[in-house]
Amino acid sequence: MFIRFAVPSDPCRPERRTATGIFHAAYRLAHAARFEAGERAWFDDEMAWFEAYLPAARTSRDWRAVCWFRGDAGEAISRIWRVVALVEREGVPVVVYRTTRPGVVIYQDRWQIAAVPWRDTFGDSRAPRVA
Repeated sequence: MFIRFAVPSDPCRPERRTATGIFHAAYRLAHAARFEAGERAWFDDEMAWFEAYLPAARTSRDWRAVCWFRGDAGEAISRIWRVVALVEREGVPVVVYRTTRPGVVIYQDRWQIAAVPWRDTFGDSRAPRVA
């Protein structure tokens, strides 16, 4: 199982079928000064953890690739849920996608994969989010 946290209403993603990932959306909110000082400090600490422990996915081979957490990426997933809560407090909805068919995998490590989605990857894999 693979899990993707995304912001579907974000116009920055070049392909309409693929929503912007949670990291991109959260950084955009941070750079727009949407977080209060304490939230920003907490966010910076969380991102430092991700930068230290989650390798940057190498997606330069294909601009269509999107990143997915592996279902067993326990600590990374629990930490990203806190980032989701922060983003949603700013009024930005987050959609959680779960699939066993993420597409053509072009990168993988122990926490995540990057894959070029199939046409139907996001069509049927959207699941209601349970907080």
